[in-house]
Amino acid sequence: MTMPYWETEHNAELLMRIQAAVAETGEELSFGPRMMDIGGRDGVAVPVLELLGVRRKDISIVDPAQSEVERAVASGLILGHHAHPQSLEEYVDQGGAQVDSAALFNIQPRLSFDVNFMRALGSVVRPRGLVVVTACEPATVLTFRTNAERHAGLERIASAPRSVLPTFSTSNNYLHLWRKA
Repeated sequence: MTMPYWETEHNAELLMRIQAAVAETGEELSFGPRMMDIGGRDGVAVPVLELLGVRRKDISIVDPAQSEVERAVASGLILGHHAHPQSLEEYVDQGGAQVDSAALFNIQPRLSFDVNFMRALGSVVRPRGLVVVTACEPATVLTFRTNAERHAGLERIASAPRSVLPTFSTSNNYLHLWRKA
């Protein structure tokens, strides 16, 4: 599948930011084998996750927008059994499998306040698992930080703020890398 130009530029920027955050840790980090794109919509970020070393067959998407998740499957970016058109909380409540890492790209500000969402995030990621979070404004980042530590058991291990790299879009101005305690 060929990505439209803006998605290619967006994904290139996203990959650079993740790599910068990983380099900041000074550790050998692994995102796999199983990774979940939370709010992954139509799978646009799947190529980035693959470049991080996660095999396409091991990437899942959870997103309440059923038509977007169906597009991800129809395009071949996500296998049908890894497509979950539901909220993260519903996925966890229904006994969904844990993953080794998760990504939340361009997190919605309301989710950074949502205690139930944060608890579900803490439940779905295995201990020592990695979580990549991007946001477009600092207020969302600050709220996410407080609630992720308090309710999801995450600790921030690195960041790649807007000033580190050029920005093609405003959706991923702030990137933080977290580890589940």
